Amino acid sequence: MNDTVLKIALAGLLHDIGKFAQGCLELPPGFRENNEAIFQPTAHHGGGYSHQHAMFTAAFIEQLAASLPTKLNDPKWGGGESGDTFQKLAACHHKPESAMQRIITEADCISSGLDRATFAKGDSIPFQEFKSTRLLPVLEEIEIISPGKKRKFTTAADFSCRYPLAPLSSAAIFPATEREGKITKAEADAEYRKLFDAFIAGLRSLWHTQDSLSLWAEHFDSLLQTYTSSIPAARVKNVVHDISLYDHCRTTAALASAIYLYHADRDTMNSTAVSTEQEEKFLLVTGDFYGIQDFIFAGGGDTQRYRSKLLRGRSFAVSLFSELAADMLYRRADLTFLSVILNAAGKFTVLMPNTEASRVATRDVEAEVNQWLFDISLGQSSMGFSSTPASPANFLRGGFHGLWQKHCDNMDKRKGAKIDLDRYGGVVP
Repeated sequence: MNDTVLKIALAGLLHDIGKFAQGCLELPPGFRENNEAIFQPTAHHGGGYSHQHAMFTAAFIEQLAASLPTKLNDPKWGGGESGDTFQKLAACHHKPESAMQRIITEADCISSGLDRATFAKGDSIPFQEFKSTRLLPVLEEIEIISPGKKRKFTTAADFSCRYPLAPLSSAAIFPATEREGKITKAEADAEYRKLFDAFIAGLRSLWHTQDSLSLWAEHFDSLLQTYTSSIPAARVKNVVHDISLYDHCRTTAALASAIYLYHADRDTMNSTAVSTEQEEKFLLVTGDFYGIQDFIFAGGGDTQRYRSKLLRGRSFAVSLFSELAADMLYRRADLTFLSVILNAAGKFTVLMPNTEASRVATRDVEAEVNQWLFDISLGQSSMGFSSTPASPANFLRGGFHGLWQKHCDNMDKRKGAKIDLDRYGGVVP
């Protein structure tokens, strides 16, 4: 695995860890005074610095070095300019000083533009109350009712439920009715500290911290998902706080990896080129498993004996096929597991750089996967890969809906040619 790609991806994943650590991680004497000018931009209203979470991201990486892989605090690890340490890549996203730091900035902005809408009305959440903000349930906005009776969601007060600030579990996935009265600052601080302390305990118990960075990263991703899926990515002003911190960080990592490989391939690794919005830097690639029902219900799946076990086992097999195909694709394209942005119901989507190497990897992996499926099913099951180029602008200012619709149209067209007749067609003896 390319060390620089892994470095960029993990920097994207960790860039906002300071939002979790802020107020929970004790800063050593002098740390704020010595580092706020490095990681924080000057406040727009004049005087002091803004975006404190960036400094706490830097503090997290430095102070918890004993619980993190050594490479994350090794200034010589991975590529980049002399100042492109992992700490600076992750924490300088609001004050970038190099092209690689700018990559995290742009990925963060694209991810924020993709996942953050604003309320049309309502009071703005002041900065002092950011820890009292709770994640809104997206599903509450979906209603099946008579035309003209749809509820309006113009303010946060229009939502009746919130997700509890708790680790991901079978109980915490259900939103609860909002309590009466605001959460006090003391209550919010205590809830965050309890969650953060449990996260740190889990971090210290992770395996493979020093012997396999890529494997540790997968363990860390699961830990991060467990403890940040209930934290809103945006917690102040009038932003709709319905996207989790984990989802925002995960998409930032995928975007940053693709941007880096695109500019590395074109030898345009400079801040001006990295900041352009109109170039088609990304390639959305989706793999779709065809013949799911025939696969699940064939050969005994519809009989009474052991029916449930057969159905569960074959459903798991479909999920496993998709996961393994996605794994093969991102590895062949020199990416990391963080580039897989969707994987469910026999479909996966990988966010790749729009390069010839990505297109070759897509064609080769599709051919290999389908050769294997043809050998075991004689064409009853297959997998189609669909790709759609995209620019940063396609993800911003409401453009993602059109991009995704275009990608879905490409997926539908691909279904019309499930089997490569040039390869598998011909006269049957």
